[in-house]
Amino acid sequence: MLQMEGPALPERLVSQMDMESILRQAVAEESDLAGIHFKSGMAPAEPLRIISLKGCQFTSCRFSACKGEQLYFFNVLFESCDFSGAFFDRCLFRRVRFANCKLSGAAFSDCSFERCTFENSPGRMLAFSKVSYKGVLFSGCDLSQASWQESRLAKAYFENCRMTGVELLHTPLQGIDFTSDELDGLRVTLPDLRGTIVTAEQACGLARLLGVEIR
Repeated sequence: MLQMEGPALPERLVSQMDMESILRQAVAEESDLAGIHFKSGMAPAEPLRIISLKGCQFTSCRFSACKGEQLYFFNVLFESCDFSGAFFDRCLFRRVRFANCKLSGAAFSDCSFERCTFENSPGRMLAFSKVSYKGVLFSGCDLSQASWQESRLAKAYFENCRMTGVELLHTPLQGIDFTSDELDGLRVTLPDLRGTIVTAEQACGLARLLGVEIR
């Protein structure tokens, strides 16, 4: 597996259980959070806006009702967290790791990801719109029916991912290597396929997009 530099967490983190109240207070006071280990917490239902979370760990936390706007995550570990149906808009994720998280139905709009890892995190119908990647690894993820629209995937890596029915619209795939992935039923803007790296078998499947019949 490709090794991506993970988040650098402090040696000692302050354990907190009441994540909902702490995040709500941080938004109200426009204060940042650092060096906290949240365990089995829940994000508040109201939007989280314009705060930074640095050197934090979230374990078995729920973000399913979360709406994050202009949040900054730096050196953050999400472990066994539930992001199903969450929405993030104009957020920055830098050196963030999602490990064994549930991402199905989550949506990220106009967000930036730098040196991030998604590992063993199912993301069926995961949606990315106008996002940019600068060193992002998806490893062992079920990304069936996921979509990328008008995105920039520079230095994006996919390893052993299931990508059945994935939609990639107006998202250039130059240099993206899908050879270890399950790639079937891809929906893509044809000019964006230029420079994509695939196996011979995958290429036969993609040829159908061009109306080519292979015998």
